[in-house]
Amino acid sequence: MKQFIVLLFFCVCSIASADDADTAFARKDYTLARDLYVQNRDRFYEHKQDEQWKQASVQIVRCSTALGETDRSVQEYLLLCRKDPLPPLEYLPLPWFVPLDKTLTRQPYHKQAEDFLNDVRNPCPAGKLLAAAVLSVCSDNQKRLRGSQILRDIAAGSQDTAEQKQVVLLATAFLWKQKLPMYRSAADLKPLQNVLAQIPEPLCAGPYFVLGEVAAQVNLPEDAVLYWMRLPILFPENKELKTEGLRRSAETLEKLGRRSQAEHLQNEM
Repeated sequence: MKQFIVLLFFCVCSIASADDADTAFARKDYTLARDLYVQNRDRFYEHKQDEQWKQASVQIVRCSTALGETDRSVQEYLLLCRKDPLPPLEYLPLPWFVPLDKTLTRQPYHKQAEDFLNDVRNPCPAGKLLAAAVLSVCSDNQKRLRGSQILRDIAAGSQDTAEQKQVVLLATAFLWKQKLPMYRSAADLKPLQNVLAQIPEPLCAGPYFVLGEVAAQVNLPEDAVLYWMRLPILFPENKELKTEGLRRSAETLEKLGRRSQAEHLQNEM
């Protein structure tokens, strides 16, 4: 009887705490929501509730992304990948844009990415993609080369399942960043747009951002703005990409002589 009461008490507390976390998330209080999800996850781990642990981990990733903390998102997503071989790809925090003052060059994240890639027991394609992407943008030349090579291997990999195809497409799109100086004309945009057409909309935040960069590179500023402006509209939870999309759109519109539109976007930021 005593054990039953303890179990019942735990279930009631867990439900209440989960509701509190979801309520905080719904009102966009992401700091509080993340703290509550972390508390929930600790309890789920203690009581071996694996599915609830995974759900809480996903929400922690979402909160960290909404707060613009890409490094924390990476850390949490790789942790999730160790328990879930098929985590939701729409929350995969690839470093599409890394501000100079918030680089993913801190040693702990390189170490975590390297450990993930070195562990042959990890069957998670999304985790491998994320770890390789993290290394590919680091300051260490050897690590960067290794990450880039793994990304190329993933982009050329099997597409037997829907998830494998999506991972291949995301790796392909991420590699566009490295090829940015090679794009010279509007014709270079077409093959990239063909790839984009195959990527499900919930996974398109990063590809939209990079396509905006490519469009700007080949002197198609209006196209660049159209890509960048999709970020705050379609992906408001992604703070870094949303903010950078608004900033670049405002700068581009200013250069095009559309000052009132640029000022409006600046106010949005």
